[in-house]
Amino acid sequence: MELPTAVLTLLTAGEPNPLVPQPYEITVLVLGGLLVALAVAAVVLLARTPMDPFWRLLWLVVTLAVPLLGPVAGIAAARQERRRRRPASA
Repeated sequence: MELPTAVLTLLTAGEPNPLVPQPYEITVLVLGGLLVALAVAAVVLLARTPMDPFWRLLWLVVTLAVPLLGPVAGIAAARQERRRRRPASA
């Protein structure tokens, strides 16, 4: 079976196939997915941490407004609040 000339021209033209993602597109997609996962983890952690509603809302806004530093700061604030509220053991 012989391929049509148009298909052979497309395969040998040296141009990247627009249907196949380029490496930079895959990298951006993976990094974006990691940022979304980090933000979701921060929101869940903040929602489950017992804290004053004002501070919770403030940290949620910061978490969602600032792409990378917001979720990291939100997770740090939730962990600090959990440590502060944990009863001291012996």
